[in-house]
Order: sequence, then structure tokens, then C-alpha cells
Amino acid sequence: MIAFGEAPAPAVVNLAGEQAQYYDGVPVEWFYLLGAVLIAGVVANIVLILFWRARVVQWREKAHRILWRPWRWKDVWWMVAALLLVGLMSDVALAYLVSPRWKAFLLESSPFETERFTFQFLRFHVVGLLFLWALLRMRRMSWAVAFGLDARRLPRAVWVAVIALLAYLPVALFYSSVYQMLLKLVGYEGGVQDVLVNISKETRWSGRVVFFIAAGVLAPLFEEMFFRGMLLPVLSKRLRVEWAVVAVSLLFALVHWDVSQFVTLFLLSVTFCLAYIYSETLWAPMVMHGLYNSIVVAATIYFSL
Repeated sequence: MIAFGEAPAPAVVNLAGEQAQYYDGVPVEWFYLLGAVLIAGVVANIVLILFWRARVVQWREKAHRILWRPWRWKDVWWMVAALLLVGLMSDVALAYLVSPRWKAFLLESSPFETERFTFQFLRFHVVGLLFLWALLRMRRMSWAVAFGLDARRLPRAVWVAVIALLAYLPVALFYSSVYQMLLKLVGYEGGVQDVLVNISKETRWSGRVVFFIAAGVLAPLFEEMFFRGMLLPVLSKRLRVEWAVVAVSLLFALVHWDVSQFVTLFLLSVTFCLAYIYSETLWAPMVMHGLYNSIVVAATIYFSL
């Protein structure tokens, strides 16, 4: 997300004989594009309000069908234990078994930013996906039964994802701007996420492709399967669905360890949950998550060129 403050005076530069305006190093065309997207988001919110007024959505029934996905607390705890074990084992291996040269390559300051990110990413997301696959095999569950991942539902889920993402943007911009002002009032100066710093430093196109695959494909797959696919139904069996959505979204925002983007991530997670409940398939939040991450990665690469 781009944080907006007071707009500085435009700087005019000459590129290829043409005048181009920049605001704080950002081409003015990007602000026009962002404004168009926000207007589209406002329109999407109006359309959704009119749609829900004309056609009553049975949220309770939809949530009830999500609630009875065949996941148990035992599955959630096994997943958490597996991820913690993998993290612990890799840390021990790095501390006692790996040579100093490889340790510097994987953890310490060196030119290999993409390699270190890939290693850290593989420790959790890929291992989590493999564990989920093994769990489904052991439980003899299909992806359709576990997450509603039926190929026939994908086209409609894509529409739901695009509309939900557009509707999310103006709401998130307003509340995250208020949140940023509150942070400044208390003296907190937020920074940029480490992953975005690494992406901006990456100059190899092979490394940029790795970031795109990691953030745009693998992260949405695992995070949606765990947070929305497993945790949301399990919590909904103990809490009201509304409180389960809040709890999942709080946890989702907390595990990203970014105070400055907490509200943005919380609202994003709430939107993911609503898209899942409404569409009754995990395709919708996965597509939405992938689009959001891909846009952020693409913008980061563009401004680093």
C-alpha cells in the first residue's frame, strides 16, 4: 500500500524531449491510475450495496456450510507444530551443522538477498503445503471437500475476487490513512516490510520471477488454506462466525510482524474471509490474495527500476 501524506510540489523533468511531472519521484500518471482504481472501488461498493439490498444474501446459511468443512482443532495444532518443528530444526542446523560460509549465504548480510528470502520462504510456505497435502491423503479428503476447490467454481470465484478487491481498496485507504496519522501522533515511524526492501534491491530478472512466484502464488495458496480454509471453520465451531472472522484477521495481521500495516492487513483478511463465505470456495480469497500480492510486487519492482 502507498502511504499518502501532504503532496509535495510537482517536479518537471525532460525525458526524450517531453515534459513529465513527478510527485516525490512518482510519475503523476500513477496517481491518475490510482484515482481511477479508487473510483472503481467506490462504484464496486455501491454496486454491492444495491445488489445486497435487492437480493438478500443468506450469510448465515453460507457460513454454516463453511463451518462444516471437515477440519478439527487437532489438524490446526498438527500444522502449527509441524511449522514450529521445521523452523526449530533449520535454526539448529544453521547454528551447529552448517558451515560459516553457508550461514552467511542464508542468513547474514550478503549480496544474496533473493537466495536468503527463498530459503526463509521455503521453510514455512512450501513445507506447510506439503504437510497439507499429506494431511488430506491421510484423512482421505479431496481438495473440493476440504476447501471447496472445485474447478467449476473458479470462473465465478475470479469475479468475486476482482470485485471484492476493488471494494476493499477505498475502505482500506481511508482507515489505514487514519491509522497512519494515529501512529505519527504517538511518535511511531513505520518502515517498509523486509520482503519489499529485498524486492526493491533485486536487479536480476530471475530473482524477480522468484519473488513473483513466492508472493503471487505460493503465499496465497498456503496462507489461504491455513487461515481461511482450516482456522476459520474450526474457530466458527467455537465462536460466532463474526468473532471467528475477527480472530482470524487479527492473527493474520499479527503474524506478518508489521505494525505500520496492521490495519491494512486486518481489513484485507476480513475481506478474504467474506469472499470465502460468500463464494463457498477458497478459490475467491486465493485469487484475491494473489492479485493483491502481485500488484504490490509489480509496483515495487517498477519504482526500483
